[in-house]
Amino acid sequence: FSSSPQTLPPSPAPAIHLLFEAQAQRSPSSCALLDLPSGSSLSYHTLNSQANQLARLLLSLGLTANTPVPLVLPASSSFFVGMLAVLKAGGCFVPLDPTAPPARLQALLTELQPSLLLTSQSLAASLPSLASSCLVLCLDAAETQAQLASLSSDNLPWSSSPDQLAYLIFTSGSTGTPKAVSISHTNLMVSLTSRLEYYKALPPKVHVPLLSLTFDSALTGVLWTLCEGGKVVLLAEEHKRNLSKLPALLEQVQVSHLLLVPSLYSQILEYAAPSQLASLRCVTIGGEACPRSLVQLHYSLLPQTPLFNEYGPSEATVWASVHLCSPSDPFPTAPIGHPLPHCSLYVLDPSLQPVPIGVPGELFIGGPSLSPGYFRQPSLSSQRFLPHPFSSDPSARLYRTGDLVRWLPNGSLLFLGRLDQ
Repeated sequence: FSSSPQTLPPSPAPAIHLLFEAQAQRSPSSCALLDLPSGSSLSYHTLNSQANQLARLLLSLGLTANTPVPLVLPASSSFFVGMLAVLKAGGCFVPLDPTAPPARLQALLTELQPSLLLTSQSLAASLPSLASSCLVLCLDAAETQAQLASLSSDNLPWSSSPDQLAYLIFTSGSTGTPKAVSISHTNLMVSLTSRLEYYKALPPKVHVPLLSLTFDSALTGVLWTLCEGGKVVLLAEEHKRNLSKLPALLEQVQVSHLLLVPSLYSQILEYAAPSQLASLRCVTIGGEACPRSLVQLHYSLLPQTPLFNEYGPSEATVWASVHLCSPSDPFPTAPIGHPLPHCSLYVLDPSLQPVPIGVPGELFIGGPSLSPGYFRQPSLSSQRFLPHPFSSDPSARLYRTGDLVRWLPNGSLLFLGRLDQ
């Protein structure tokens, strides 16, 4: 087994913000964002209009293609306006955690060397000294708001290349050293198109991101929702951490989709009454091994809600395989599933030769969702992204994941651990 027998349909648009614009035209008055603590909300029309105005301001400030623009913002309407605006203007957004230690923010900004940074007035004063060497745009400042009000809210023409960068995501992997994974518009659209096709019977209606938006798995959930016309509900950080009260909030907003790590989902199930999660239509977990006990607990409480176990590193734009979990799965951890249509998966030995079914080996990923590489780190990129030994295309590559897996007889994969552990 090396790839999925399915065929991926063509991408509905060359860039994800164009898909969002089409959704905003179809359902302009529908709620796109609900900030639960404040009770404020943005419709699709308003979110799109504000992003258009900010995009024009960014262009007037000299934003160019592939330019990294850090978003030092909490999960808020400003974050989403900023993210969409950077995409519309042809730049590359970089989500950074405003609560991270100053030394870490300093290290990330040193690597990025940005000329422009988006944040808020309350956060600007605490930014590391490096931020003083770039233009810091506070989105909530009166001067900024006055500039935005004078600009057109119409959609901007977009003639950029799909190969341009859409975002950078920092990941330390197993090394502990932050590195920025580059993701192009093509990477993002291929991954999203595959998701839209796989979950076409389960479109997200109400999604609550419980992970930080500095994780691309969290971005996956919100972008999927906004391109399907659903509602993203934002919770205060203290509400996310208070697991005894979180289930009541999920019930209040009638959450339909969750995308989170198994350990967090396990804790939610411990605190929640089944009635509080009755609105759930789909639960997707990933990022960690999923124990069999969690699968059994899920189906004992929510027997009608499918539980999907997804696998995929940031370097392959979040996902490469998926498994619909079953309480009858016989393994200690849930399989990571079958390859998705946009990916080819290989289990190889140290000589890069395929291993037989059932024999452990390292997982390699190929396909159009592969990142161009690590931002400004060509040496590291060449170590992890290798020439494709099984392709006649000289430009084809494989990403070596460092994950130990084995094929199951049905063509699914079982995750066994990390090679460096």
